[in-house]
Amino acid sequence: MRVLVGLVATAAVAGGIWSADRPCTVAVSVVKSVGPVIPLLPAPPGKFFPPSVFDRAPDLPPEAFSAYVYDRRHRERGPVGILSVERDSGPRRIAMVVGGLRLQTEIGQPMLQAVPVAIERILSKARPQDSFALLTAGGPPVALPFGSGRDAIRLAVERIQNSKEWKRGGKGVLDALVQATARFGSPHVGDSIILFGGLPREGRARISELRATLTTGHIRLHVFSGVDWATTGGDMVSGEWVRPLAWICDETGGDWEYVGYAGARASDENLWMWRTEADGLYEVIKSVYTLRLERTGPNVTIDLSPQFREQIPRGVVIYPRPLPVCP
Repeated sequence: MRVLVGLVATAAVAGGIWSADRPCTVAVSVVKSVGPVIPLLPAPPGKFFPPSVFDRAPDLPPEAFSAYVYDRRHRERGPVGILSVERDSGPRRIAMVVGGLRLQTEIGQPMLQAVPVAIERILSKARPQDSFALLTAGGPPVALPFGSGRDAIRLAVERIQNSKEWKRGGKGVLDALVQATARFGSPHVGDSIILFGGLPREGRARISELRATLTTGHIRLHVFSGVDWATTGGDMVSGEWVRPLAWICDETGGDWEYVGYAGARASDENLWMWRTEADGLYEVIKSVYTLRLERTGPNVTIDLSPQFREQIPRGVVIYPRPLPVCP
């Protein structure tokens, strides 16, 4: 669970649509950890409270950002100029994919309970101009396009929650994610997919296909899952200890929310955590700034400026990595 400051710097914008004539722009989210969840309430044995809660910082001025170029040994070689910072408050398109709800979770999170709560929270916080699509995989068939009414989506979510059709495993989830990318058409600022659930082990070729489709379409992938982004084994050097979806989230500038769970009897605490996690997912999609840099490339890093690093000491800047070379 990551705590969102509610700031995103996104790629080149022309009337809310991505533009190729300003290539030195980057999608950036600032995430902030502000302390433990429900610190006075101990977690039951084997259960987990997420380590931090969400908070949204005030609007940040241009001087809140800095950019630097590093060499292969990660030594700083000099600053990169930030030419402009603009805020975009246009509509957002969010495709919600629900699948893999009966995959094994790490601490027994009841995903069929958590996912409807999170979706309802996002719908309740969304602005009238925001547009949603909804698809399912491995459960009752749902395929609502962008522009569907909020009431229609809520009825579909109720059907998802009450359905007995959910199958074990996560067959079809990757297909649903790829199908969701096709619904966007021409890229717009803040285009995002949220996967509610999980993804079974898939071959590298298929994962690469999803990664390429998201990157080409400038679509950010976010995950609301009952498994953490890191595996319990594997090789840290080769990256095998990180789940493939986590790499894609990082590469597209998305967010990974690990679903908290305090046990079956802690219903109020569970609702609070699931809603809080959903708040963060929506804020990182909605709050958008445009940063234009003098140059970008794989060795360019964006961070908070020293002054604002002191104000937000736990701030983390996330954006699509590695940055393409520009100009």
